[in-house]
Amino acid sequence: MTVVSLMEVGNIVTRERTKATGVKAMCSVLYKLAVPMRWVDLSESFGHSPSGLSNIFLHTTLHLNGDLLDSKLEEFSEAMFAAGAPYTKIWCFIDGTVRRVCRPQPQKVCGKRKYLTQQSVYNGHKRKHSLKFQSLMTPDGMISHLFGPFPGRNHDIKYNSRCDERFKDYRIFRDCAYGRDDVMLSPFGKAVGNMTAVQLQISSSMRKLRVSVEWVLNYWKTLDVKSNLRTGTQPVGKMYHVGVLMNNCITCLRGGNTASDYFKVKFPNIREYLHST
Repeated sequence: MTVVSLMEVGNIVTRERTKATGVKAMCSVLYKLAVPMRWVDLSESFGHSPSGLSNIFLHTTLHLNGDLLDSKLEEFSEAMFAAGAPYTKIWCFIDGTVRRVCRPQPQKVCGKRKYLTQQSVYNGHKRKHSLKFQSLMTPDGMISHLFGPFPGRNHDIKYNSRCDERFKDYRIFRDCAYGRDDVMLSPFGKAVGNMTAVQLQISSSMRKLRVSVEWVLNYWKTLDVKSNLRTGTQPVGKMYHVGVLMNNCITCLRGGNTASDYFKVKFPNIREYLHST
């Protein structure tokens, strides 16, 4: 109940005139994201028709979609350096994530509304239709910023220029496929035998610190089932954002995670986190 009130999810009335309490709306979103079931299978449990539950889910998802930004950059960079990072001002890890979606069906474009085509979302490397996201994982174990969704066919490096200007004085550690510049750092891409001793030490220390963010959606099985993710008819990108938001809430409520324990950084409490989003 506290989380519902902090997220300001009150009693809702959708544009289709479907009514639900804030608690029921939140429960329907969490259940749908966690369990890949059809609305018809959930209608008896929630006391709404399948179409009514779909309306409630969409309404609540749009309400919860927000900016996941944490501004404690100096504290994060100091924690990274104390943990063994060879550079100063590194405050997070960036990771590109490819999420499978259904093959888009041809849609008639009405007015300014645009639909993603099959060609735009097809990822040749993964050989699947997908959307891409870039997540910034900070030492407190939170996903502090999320970019996306982007069409699956494009390389992650294309979106580097879209990074928030508030991060420009700090550095982000990323995969070696991105290369290196004044803001983004990555392991040296040379073969081990061609590296100097210093380069080997730097790459080794940073790889030990790198934190994967793939575990973020372990709670939300629906986001791993592509048949439930239909671009053009569902807000797939916003569903992913809400999954990250809820995962961060779980980290706060459970008292941190492996990353926050490793870097010895205090995670925000649920009230602080939700007031900062």
